[in-house]
Amino acid sequence: MLSLSLKKRRVFEREFSNIFPNSDFDTLNILEYIAICSKLVLEEAKKYYKENIIYYINPVFIYGKGDNLKVYKAPNMSDKLNIIKSNNIAFNLVDKKVILPLSVKIVNNNLHGICLIYDNDKKYDYELYHIFNLKDIKNNIKLIDGEIHEDYVISEIQKPLSNLHLKNESLQNFAQELSITAQDELIKLKKALILYKFISKSIGDKVTFSFINKFNPHNFFECLFTVISENQFSEDQLLDFASIVESISSPLAKYFDNNENIIIN
Repeated sequence: MLSLSLKKRRVFEREFSNIFPNSDFDTLNILEYIAICSKLVLEEAKKYYKENIIYYINPVFIYGKGDNLKVYKAPNMSDKLNIIKSNNIAFNLVDKKVILPLSVKIVNNNLHGICLIYDNDKKYDYELYHIFNLKDIKNNIKLIDGEIHEDYVISEIQKPLSNLHLKNESLQNFAQELSITAQDELIKLKKALILYKFISKSIGDKVTFSFINKFNPHNFFECLFTVISENQFSEDQLLDFASIVESISSPLAKYFDNNENIIIN
């Protein structure tokens, strides 16, 4: 099990103290902190979960509420060009409000997390995590020359979907689990799943995306992990990662709780 010991918590607290409070408490320094911690976790997770073949961990920091809620990605989390391009495309389409940010739905509905699999041979039944099989999405974006062409992918995702494309039982059930009822949100969810299906094929052979929330919600912020791996994790393993996200968030939570009027840029 990749459980965090008290010693590991102290590692995160030390990394936090290396950046704060001497530096300004802003999103750049927060993202630097969670990036450092995530790289430490990735290194350790690859040792414990060799059979899952972990590609990388993408941490995000979510700040604000309602219409003012913003999602920030940590910098320099991968040196693989297709992964970098995939992140750029996803955040570009989120900013344009073309696709649904799954992390935001997790936070707003106080969910443990979401797993997007691609017809894996090894399957787990989850009680706490919501699962969707990307093979159930029929729309495809062609991978050209084994590379991701950002303008081409963005253009394909922005194409309109007919109501016929939304009459998919798996999609409807997944939308219900995420409390999605509005037609425009359903369209954005479908487009997000089309994008992840494309990214899965462009990164590796049927890649799994595990969006993992920490255990306890906070009034001011959220931190989430997206773990990209070749094989699906069990629920116990996902809860291990949730514990890690909780530990990384702990120093941030203490700072926010002691500075309730803080405004970050």
